[in-house]
Amino acid sequence: MTAGRILVAKPGLDGHDRGAKIVAQALRDAGFEVIYTGLRQRPTEIVATAVQEDVELIGLSILSGAHLELTARVMRSLEEAGASGIKVVVGGTIPDEDVPALLGAGVARVFTAGVPLDALVADIRSLLGKAPRPAAAPAPAPRATGTPPLAGVRVLDLTRYLAGPHGAQLLAQLGAEVIKVEPPERGDPMRTVSLYFQDGVAAHFVSGNAGKKSVTLDLHRPEGRRIFLQLVAKADVVMENYRPGTLARLGLDYPQLAAVNPRIVLGSVSGFGQTGPWRDWTSFDLVAQAVGGGMSLTGEPGRPPVKMGLAVGDLVAGVVAALGVVSALHRARETGRGAAVDVSMMDVQISLLSYLAHYYWASGRAPEPEGSGHPNIVPYRIFATPTGYLAVAVYGDHFWPGFCRALELPEVVADPRFATNEQRCAHREALEPLLAERLASKPREAWMARLAAEGVPAGPVHSVSEALASPQAQAREMVKRVKGPSGGELLLLGCPIKFSSGETAPTAPPALGQHTDQLLGQLLGYDEERLTSLRGAGVI
Repeated sequence: MTAGRILVAKPGLDGHDRGAKIVAQALRDAGFEVIYTGLRQRPTEIVATAVQEDVELIGLSILSGAHLELTARVMRSLEEAGASGIKVVVGGTIPDEDVPALLGAGVARVFTAGVPLDALVADIRSLLGKAPRPAAAPAPAPRATGTPPLAGVRVLDLTRYLAGPHGAQLLAQLGAEVIKVEPPERGDPMRTVSLYFQDGVAAHFVSGNAGKKSVTLDLHRPEGRRIFLQLVAKADVVMENYRPGTLARLGLDYPQLAAVNPRIVLGSVSGFGQTGPWRDWTSFDLVAQAVGGGMSLTGEPGRPPVKMGLAVGDLVAGVVAALGVVSALHRARETGRGAAVDVSMMDVQISLLSYLAHYYWASGRAPEPEGSGHPNIVPYRIFATPTGYLAVAVYGDHFWPGFCRALELPEVVADPRFATNEQRCAHREALEPLLAERLASKPREAWMARLAAEGVPAGPVHSVSEALASPQAQAREMVKRVKGPSGGELLLLGCPIKFSSGETAPTAPPALGQHTDQLLGQLLGYDEERLTSLRGAGVI
C-alpha cells in the first residue's frame, strides 16, 4: 500500500524541471505514489489529470514568479471541477511576503527555496495524515502450501474441446477436485487432435486439462447415467459444453441434477446460449469472434477481417463460466440451493465490445479496424525499431512530456499542434511519422530503458517464446514444470491468479480413465467385482 497519491506539476513557462523531479523522486522513495506531469502544464490540465488519477494532493513547482496567478487558477479549477477536497501545496522561488496570500487562497503548505527534502516529505506526510512507511518486505513467492480457495469443491467435468475445459481447469488451479468424465475408449477428442505432442500427450489436451482426474463413463447407457447421478449426489458442480438440449435428451438436465442434489451448480458453455433463435447453431472460436463483432475491428484499415491470434472466443467464455460457477457456489452456501449457469460464447464476445459499443451508440457510426492504433488516443500503437516492435501507450497528457524527453524531441513537445491528446489526434498524420522515424533509429531495448525511466507505458512486442522466457513470467511462475506420463518433464502454464496463501501444486493431465476404479471405489463404494462387470459391459 502506498503512503498516498500525489500529482507533481509545473504550470506556466518555467524553463526546467530538475527541482520538481528531485522532489517527485524523494516522495516516491518515501512511499508515495507520484504522478509527474512535466513542464508547461495549464492549470485546467493539471486539475483534469488530478481528478482522473484520483490524487489526494497537488504539488505545484513554480519558478517563473507567476505563483500567485497560477495557483489561483488551479484553486478555481478545482472548485469548478467539484474537487476542492484535493489539497494543494506550492514550492519554488517564492518571496516571503507572498506566502500569506497563497495560504489565504487555500494552499495547504508553501515550501520556499532551500527547504530540506526530509522536512518537505515529513510535512506532506503530516498533511495527509499518513504514518511513516514501514520497511518494505519482499513479496512472498507463490507457494504450493496452505488451503487453496476452492479446496473441498468437487467438479464433474463433461466438457470437451477448449472453452469448457479451460474454465474447468481454472477451477482446478484454484484448488477444486475436477473429475473429467469421458466416453470409454475414445475420451475427449482433443486427446488425439493436435499438431504437436508433449511427452506423448496432445498439446491441445494438455492446455485445458492439467490438474484433473479422469473417469470413463458411457452416458448413452442407462447404467452410465445412473452412475453419473450417483456422482452428482457427491459433487458440487457439473460443467458441460454440449449443444443445448443434449443434457435434457440424456435425462441429465438441471432439474434432474437438482432432484438428486439441490445444491448442485450446473455450468453450461455453448456457442449461443440455452435460449434465443440461434441456440441450436453450432459454434467454435472462429464463429464466436465473427458473430460477436470483434473480428470486424481486428486487422488493418481497408483490409479483410482477421481473427485474433489467441482463441478469445473459447478461452474468455471458459473464464466467464468459471466466474459464474464460483458465484453460484457462493450463493449455494448461503441458500442451500444451486443454480444453472448459462454462458454463451457470443454473449461473452459482445460484452468485450465494452467502450466500442458505447462509441457506436453515441456516434451512430460503427467502429472500424484501427490496426495497432487507437481511434482517440495518440500515440497509442506499435512502432518498429531495429530489434523488434515496440508498443507505446501515451494514455493521458501527463505522459506526453516524459515520452518526448525519452525520445529527445524537445521541438515536438513545444509544438502547439501536439500539446494535448485532442490536438495530437487532429494532427495524427503529421506526428506519427516523426515518432516512427525517431523510434526506428535505436534498438528497442534502449527505448524501453528511457521510457521506463520516465514512467511512460510501453513494452516490447514479444514472440510466444520471448514472453514465456521473460524474467517477469519466470518471477510470476507462469511456466510450471511437472512430471509427464513417461516420467519426462512436461511444461504447463501457471495460474494467473495469485494468492498470498500459495497455489495448488500443478499436475499433468490424466490418462484416459486413470482414476475410474479409484474414484468409483472411494465415492460410491464399488468393489472390484462390480467394476469388472461394468467394464465388461462397456459402461466404464
